[in-house]
Amino acid sequence: MIRMVGVVWHGPSRAPQGTVPHFATNAHRVDVATDSPPPDLAACPRDMPRPHSTCYGCTPMQPTPRLIATSALAAIASLALVPSSPAQDGGSPGQAPSQPPAPRAAAAPAPELAALSFLEGHWITQLPNGMVSEESWLPARGKSMLGSFRQTRPDGKPAFFEFSQIVVEGDRVVLRQIHVHGSFETDARRKDPMTLRLLEASDNSATFVPIEDAGKANSADLARVTYSVDDSDALRLRIESKPMKQTKPGEANPGDVEAKPVVIEISMKRAR
Repeated sequence: MIRMVGVVWHGPSRAPQGTVPHFATNAHRVDVATDSPPPDLAACPRDMPRPHSTCYGCTPMQPTPRLIATSALAAIASLALVPSSPAQDGGSPGQAPSQPPAPRAAAAPAPELAALSFLEGHWITQLPNGMVSEESWLPARGKSMLGSFRQTRPDGKPAFFEFSQIVVEGDRVVLRQIHVHGSFETDARRKDPMTLRLLEASDNSATFVPIEDAGKANSADLARVTYSVDDSDALRLRIESKPMKQTKPGEANPGDVEAKPVVIEISMKRAR
């Protein structure tokens, strides 16, 4: 009679996913005759808890290199037959794996700001008394531009700062600006930002005027501000006030003086 060596696995009908059978506790060797199984094979309980050392007549099996290799291959083969779960393939059963969302493109500059691109860059000027004025503008990003102004005394201490934003709001372009002293404290006369609107822009020039609501404009006597870049690649800032009567001590009565706007002009070269 030819005899064979069989392996009985006690537990689930298939090894748990991701594990290899534990040979010393869950597999037993049984001598099986080719003509009929031994009577005690049917008595081996399928639900025997692990680990255990007796199996109602089944002889505990001693692991051998060949048996270990054979059982490992059987466990690996069983894993290949187990369908993957939706959590593993990223989708529902029967559906193709989901793809990660494509990265979103950055916001392009708003077309309303295209005429103001001449402001971009770093501009600087030095007065004969050693005072240095600088203005910088970042390129447009989406619906906004950001600018800053700094004036520095000859001793190195900051005189004041100004921070500006140009923003597309609805059907208009708005310039807001706030002024702070050298120690970053706000000016009592200018605690709220000044708000202007773009009046016109063309040929490297842009003019802003106070918005219609004077209470929100916070522009005092300011009438308009014009930025421009000339052929010498210099940024020119022209600040114009409302018409005002100005007299000097000992001169004519103010009532007899014609009101004229006060104009301040600043020219800054592009920093290299």
